[in-house]
Amino acid sequence: MLLEATNNFSEDHKIQTSSFGLVYRATLDNGREVAIKRAEISMSKPYVSKHSDNAFLNELKVLSLLNHKNLVCLLGSYEDSNEHILVYDNMKNGTLHDHLHRL
Repeated sequence: MLLEATNNFSEDHKIQTSSFGLVYRATLDNGREVAIKRAEISMSKPYVSKHSDNAFLNELKVLSLLNHKNLVCLLGSYEDSNEHILVYDNMKNGTLHDHLHRL
């Protein structure tokens, strides 16, 4: 479903780079707009993979515990030996970082 919604994670759907991978926008079959963080695991770069694993697990842990109207809602996650994925509600007006650092 995520592959289809992002056109196989195409560049057209990419919106930014995150702490552990790339972020894509997508519209699910039910019309819900989501942001998808995706990191592919690289066996050729073990340090990067370890950092990515830690960032993914920390973000998953923190967002699983939090529920606040001013925080993005974590909708789901996926993990296997090749990739890590987090799915959030999409922030249509941009991130806090965007608002604080916009020129």
